[in-house]
Amino acid sequence: MKLRAETVYTEGLLKRFAKFNLFKKSRGALKLFLLEFLLLTLSVLSAFLAFKRKSRCHFRFHADWLSLAVICLGLFIFILIMMVKLPKAIAKNSKSIIGSKLSYIFSDDKVIITVNNSRPSASIYNHIYAGYAYFEKIYETKSAFYMYIEEQKQAYILEKSGIDEGNLIQLQELLKGKVSKGKYIKRGR
Repeated sequence: MKLRAETVYTEGLLKRFAKFNLFKKSRGALKLFLLEFLLLTLSVLSAFLAFKRKSRCHFRFHADWLSLAVICLGLFIFILIMMVKLPKAIAKNSKSIIGSKLSYIFSDDKVIITVNNSRPSASIYNHIYAGYAYFEKIYETKSAFYMYIEEQKQAYILEKSGIDEGNLIQLQELLKGKVSKGKYIKRGR
């Protein structure tokens, strides 16, 4: 059985991938953001309650809480800006692969990925032959598959719109059956 699919890398596709990679893949950035929000809320609340008591003997205590609140607010704003700006910056800095057309052939024992790029890039190989054992992780989202290959430390994106509906179900079953348990992960439902 051979399943074929194609994807053209666009700026929008790369932006969606960058957001996924930053927030949903490990969910680490989202956890950090929520922890920062909790710290900010607690420190502002504590500083407010300390100032409300208006006690001169606790001025050092008030200043400490106020300093912590200001630091937390600064970190909160920085993380918020990074959440918005970073995916856009990653997509814009990937100009060498925008417009690349990736062709995928999935067979029972391997995946062949062919990259047709008008602007050659040192970070992308022209032909990739990978057995399913070499996949570090495969993430399935509503709109795409993100396939991470161990040795290359990069992901290949396959948009679901580049696959026929009947072949999509076959591909999902093939990938689930061929990769090790825990390496095929569905996200973004």
